This record gives sequence, C-alpha cells and structure tokens, in this order.
Amino acid sequence: MVLIDLSRKAIMLIAASLLVGLVICISILVPHLQQSPSTPTISVVQKEVLSNFFVPRWTRYTSSFSIENAFVADIDANHQPIYICRAVYSSYVFDEDIDLIPGLFDPKKGVCIISYGYSAYEYKEFQVLTTEDQSSLIWVETSHGIAPEGVVIGGQTTKEDELPIAKFEKEGQILIGSVHDRYGLAFAAFEGTETESSYYHVLCMEEITI
Repeated sequence: MVLIDLSRKAIMLIAASLLVGLVICISILVPHLQQSPSTPTISVVQKEVLSNFFVPRWTRYTSSFSIENAFVADIDANHQPIYICRAVYSSYVFDEDIDLIPGLFDPKKGVCIISYGYSAYEYKEFQVLTTEDQSSLIWVETSHGIAPEGVVIGGQTTKEDELPIAKFEKEGQILIGSVHDRYGLAFAAFEGTETESSYYHVLCMEEITI
C-alpha cells in the first residue's frame, strides 16, 4: 500500500510540473503569434527614417513669404532658381468653371504665371510648392500622358482631371506647367501665350526604403 501511495504522489508531481511548463510556454508563444507576418512592426530605425522624410506642401504666398523652403525646380539660363506655383483660373462665365493650374512662380514680380486656352495669365493670389528637403522630389522623364509612380498632382480641372506638374524646354527656356492626360500633352506659359509638348518631365516623390 505504501508503494502505491508513493506512485500516485509521483504521478501528481509530474502532472503538476507538466502543467506549469505548458503555462510558461503559452505565455511566451502567444505574443509572438499575435504579430501577423502580413503586418510587420516598424523598427526604431524605420521610424527615424520616416520622421526625417519631409512631405512637400503648398504654401500660400503673402508679402512675408520666405523663399527659403520653396522647391527649386531647376536653374534658368541666368543661373536663377525656378520655382513652382499654382493658381485658380476662372473663366468668369460660370462660377463652376474653375481650374487649379500649376505654373511658374516669379519671385521678383510676386506672381504665378499659368497657361490656359492658348493664353498666359499672371495671378497675385496663389500657392508655392515648398519642402524642407529638396531631395524629396525628383523629375522623371516621360511623354504622351504616361504618369510614372509617385507623380505629384499639382491641380485639377473642372472636369476633375488631375494635373501633374510638368517641365519642358522651348527655345532655351525652362517652362513649368501641367500635363493633361486626355490630350497626352504638357502645357505651359511661354512669352504671353500657351505652348505644348509631347515630351517632358513630371515631378514625382522620391521613393524611400525603410
């Protein structure tokens, strides 16, 4: 009888030990299982990369506007920086005929020069493209309305067509305008009129790896 009692106690101790071990294993495995492979966590290094990536924004132009953070689209023939702006164009025929069109910012005159309907227009109320990191934006060569990944949309038409920001040259001048996908052309102001090109560059967000 004594031997039987001891065997039962030994079995109970073994069972208790196994139960404790199982609880410990579950407490270790559950947190790892809760992290789905499809939703990886962001490491400290990745968070630092993202926090250092400055998103470009449109800044309203005023008399106290600082050119310091304006995005430099290029350098002209006189070695002066070229800036990007956008302004609201209205035909004044119907109130709903309003387009938001990207163009060239002239800091000396304090105007935004855009093109529309074969003509060029200057506006004193507009926004300037700014960024704290000039490398966050790049120009990508394309043509015939083909939009690369990460393209920056600078405006929109009354027909809800998105207008990517375009850059192309004509007679040695660097022009800033917009791409109209439905025509497959880039349009910009040139010497008081509107000109177009099938080949151009569009502004895109630089790809980052985290």
